[in-house]
Amino acid sequence: MTGDGLWLTRLTGDPAEPAIRLFAFPNAGAGPNVFTGLARRLPGWIDLWAVALPGREARFGEPPRTELAPLTAELADALLPHLSRPYALFGDCSGALLAFLVAHRVRELGGPAPVRLVVRAYPPPDIVNRTPRELLALESAEFWRRLVSQGRIPPEIAAIDDMREVFEPAFRADYRLLAQYEYRPMPPLNTAITSLPGPGDPDARRHAAGWAAHGKGDPHHREVGNGGRATDSPAALGAHLAQTLGDLAP
Repeated sequence: MTGDGLWLTRLTGDPAEPAIRLFAFPNAGAGPNVFTGLARRLPGWIDLWAVALPGREARFGEPPRTELAPLTAELADALLPHLSRPYALFGDCSGALLAFLVAHRVRELGGPAPVRLVVRAYPPPDIVNRTPRELLALESAEFWRRLVSQGRIPPEIAAIDDMREVFEPAFRADYRLLAQYEYRPMPPLNTAITSLPGPGDPDARRHAAGWAAHGKGDPHHREVGNGGRATDSPAALGAHLAQTLGDLAP
């Protein structure tokens, strides 16, 4: 594992000419290491980089960010030097919204479009998501109970008082980011958007169509893994990403 400045952590090897760079945006409260299992199961032609936000892992000593626009701008600036090769974006849960906004910011800066945006378990950006505000209104005990019941964090982590104390600031900061988001119409991205629904999501088809409208191409969705978080099924997720990106590699 190697770092690149503050914002990106490379989780795979250092191939001389990777066919595709994949930038992964973790779910709320998580850091780059949530993708280490995925990194071990990707083919060598995919160069995986994970987004490293303040307030977790190597950046634990920094205060978590709570302003969405400046965060999006800094992430786009961090990605730009690495876009000389074809690249894709993957956003897990709330990371989907951040990946989407960063793709738009890269376009505003004159950077190339990703070959694919893959989003998982998050509604399209024009659908109001009330969950962040609902979670922020909860006291700590109920906040953690809700995170566990929704599959957002393993119960063994939530059961440890010290762990809750460590992780709660980053979780709450990320939900503040999401709660302040307000949709504004933007031209569709020049890339197809694949939606990976959460387990048993009754809105899977509707959300896939909604996401597709913000890019180009037909709606596509597929449930990956055996339920829970996508990173709990790294082999299935890795296989799907390799299949999705394989036809796009130069």
